[in-house]
Amino acid sequence: MHRLSAFLAPAGATVLSVVAVLAVALRPVPGAPLLAWFGADGLARAVSADALPVAPGPLGSLLLRGEGDLAARLSASGAWLVLRADALGGCLMSQSKGQTS
Repeated sequence: MHRLSAFLAPAGATVLSVVAVLAVALRPVPGAPLLAWFGADGLARAVSADALPVAPGPLGSLLLRGEGDLAARLSASGAWLVLRADALGGCLMSQSKGQTS
C-alpha cells in the first residue's frame, strides 16, 4: 500500500499541473481565433453571435473569428465548449490560413 501512495501523490500533482497549464493556454482572449463546439445548428448559432466562420474545425468544431468578447457571446448562443485555436498551434492554424487566402 505504501508503494501505491508514493506513486499517486506525484502522479496527481502532475495531472493537476497539466490541467492548469492547459486551462490558461486555451482560455479564450479577445481577438484570438476560437474553436467552438455546438449541438444542432452550430453555424447559425455562431453567426447569430456575430462570429465570422473561417473553416470547419476538428472533431465537429467551427473555427471562428470575431470582435470583442466573442467567447461569451458564443457561450450565450449555446456553444458547449470554446477554446483558443491559436494556442493549439501547428496544423490547425496552417489549415485555416490556407482556406482564407
